[in-house]
Amino acid sequence: MQDDNLFFVDVPPTASTSAARDLPGSGSSAAGDSDSNDDAAAVAPKPKALVTRNLRQAAWHDPADETLQISLQGQKRLRKLRDSAAEDVVSGLEYESRLRRQFEKLHPPPQWAVDARRKILRRRAAAAQHGGNAALALDSDVSDASDEDGMGEGSADERDEADELFSRAVIGGKGGRKVKGGKLEPGEIDIDRVRDANQHEQGSGPVVEIGFHPRAQVLFSTTSDRRLRLFQVDGTDNPLLQTLHVPELPITSAAFHPSGSSILLTGSRPFFLSYDLQTGQTLRSPRGLLNAGLGGSDKASTGGAGGLERFRFSPGAGDVLALAGRRGYVHLVDWGSSGVSRGGQVLGEVKMNGAVKALAWQRDGRELLTLGDDSEVYVWDVGTRKCVDRWRDDGGFGAQALETSRDGKWTAVGSSTGIVNVYDDASRTATSEQGGERKARKAVENLVTGISTMRFNHDSQLLALASKTNKDQLKLVHLPTCSVYQNWPTQQTPLHHVTCVDFSKGSEWLAVGNQRGKVLLYEVKQFARGTRGRVKR
Repeated sequence: MQDDNLFFVDVPPTASTSAARDLPGSGSSAAGDSDSNDDAAAVAPKPKALVTRNLRQAAWHDPADETLQISLQGQKRLRKLRDSAAEDVVSGLEYESRLRRQFEKLHPPPQWAVDARRKILRRRAAAAQHGGNAALALDSDVSDASDEDGMGEGSADERDEADELFSRAVIGGKGGRKVKGGKLEPGEIDIDRVRDANQHEQGSGPVVEIGFHPRAQVLFSTTSDRRLRLFQVDGTDNPLLQTLHVPELPITSAAFHPSGSSILLTGSRPFFLSYDLQTGQTLRSPRGLLNAGLGGSDKASTGGAGGLERFRFSPGAGDVLALAGRRGYVHLVDWGSSGVSRGGQVLGEVKMNGAVKALAWQRDGRELLTLGDDSEVYVWDVGTRKCVDRWRDDGGFGAQALETSRDGKWTAVGSSTGIVNVYDDASRTATSEQGGERKARKAVENLVTGISTMRFNHDSQLLALASKTNKDQLKLVHLPTCSVYQNWPTQQTPLHHVTCVDFSKGSEWLAVGNQRGKVLLYEVKQFARGTRGRVKR
């Protein structure tokens, strides 16, 4: 029995397979036909490769695509793929190429991906000019020009996709240059709604926390179904990047590390989880990290659930993590380059007279502010662990939220009655003695229910206030006039119950999470005009 009778190929014959089958000595053809088959095999054209802008090679090629014939006029939805009105039948490879072209037309790639692809092509061209020597290519003029673009170091096609995203998708253009925003004026703000940040995948419950990456155009959202989702924010498509499920932890708080390398997740449990963005690992805090049984927050009277709901990273390097504990204790945890889960330890504690309600940092991480249930704010020197100042909130009733601006010039204290007291540097120097009441620069009284979220933007021109008790409770405050914008939000703005708010690094995006599971995305025009490296919509 011949070999051809033992094996068969379940694809239509092509020029390449026919030529291989009819080679001399295969026994599958007659001797008289061998010469003609040899000539056909010699002149048979090679399969046409699919023309694509993808830099990676396909893992598998289907030879049946070469013989497919698709009619573009047979179905109405395929007519948009024609180059001319009279065109009808195309090959399988051409059909795939046009489908890819139509997809990229509807969903254009973000600018950071276009820049990365362009740089890879330049490097490959430089390597080809030097005979494939990468060392010479790095010293060439082409490589120097690409390095001036600030796209980082190393070959992009040798890195992992996640590493590419968080090391190169920099807000504000190339090389992480500082975004130049506009100057806001009081009275009216120019803001427009774009597509929801989580339009591709919404959680089955309310949005618990959201946060923008400190360097990349990435937003995370956590929902009550114990899931963390990462989205690429461009205002047009906002694709889903990744979903993480943590069944052992009901997430109540989350935040990016200031370096952008990880996300810290906490909840109503006496431990926390650190999700490493580069490796994809989820690390749990060591057992016994917070000694003396003071690791969990106070319950009932302070609204805590006995877990680690309240925490703040120190600004800058983020080498210290402040964790609110029980009975007024605040733990200072060493957070090195590898994170606390790889051997961190508690540096020390500070203790208040009452239960801890909120935490904040100022003076580049040298001072820690803690808010107690008695509406007193303690100012701690982190180096000496001593209280250097203590003042009482203006009005002194029901304080439950604390926030400071990045430049340290502004401090906001929110209460359970909806009043937000805004303090500046002048009011700080006016406090004569510790424990005295500090006079607020302005008391914002536009909300009538308890403040749940406050957030300053990157240059301290805006302060967002929100309450999740009633519907549509969100206001934007202009600084330094401390006036509330009246033109937004309006009665038609679909905010619902706002659970969390955050600004992007350049404040061109404002994200709002609500109890419906949506992350509404708004573009602040004054800051968006100064950004670079974004695809125009």
